[in-house]
Order: sequence, then C-alpha cells, then structure tokens
Amino acid sequence: MNKVHPHDLGFAFGLFMAFFHGVWSLMVALGLAQKFMDFIFDLHMIRPAYHVNPFDLVKMIGLMAITGVIGYIMGWVLGYIWNRYAVK
Repeated sequence: MNKVHPHDLGFAFGLFMAFFHGVWSLMVALGLAQKFMDFIFDLHMIRPAYHVNPFDLVKMIGLMAITGVIGYIMGWVLGYIWNRYAVK
C-alpha cells in the first residue's frame, strides 16, 4: 500500500468538512434547512425536536472555520495512522 501525506489528507478532509457546512449554511440562508432536517429526522422515525435559527454570516464563518480545522486534524491523524500501521 502507498503512503499518504498527512498534511495533504488533512487539508483535503478539512476542505470537505468546511464545504459540507457551507452547503448547510446556504440551506439555512435559503430557508431550506428546517424542511430538510425535518425530512431526515422523519426518515429515522424521530420527531424533530430542533429548530433552525435565522442565518447569521458571522456564525457561518465560524462554523466553516472550526469544522475545517477539525477536519484537518482528523485527516492528518488518519494519514499518520495509515502510514504507521497500514503501509508495509
């Protein structure tokens, strides 16, 4: 198996996480998030207990930044573990 570069994997995963939460923020801004969340909960046979707040640009930036950093760390750790234990 091939080695991976932990930084590259961390960067890619961090971007993915930030993008995913950016899409969620766009759904909130367009007024689609509550309906989507209600639909997903209903598929799981759960009565929705959460309500989506109004869109806030500062919170969106914070959400994307924090999830991007967390995604980077998770990707970096995964890359390190992969190189340490999966590559022979």
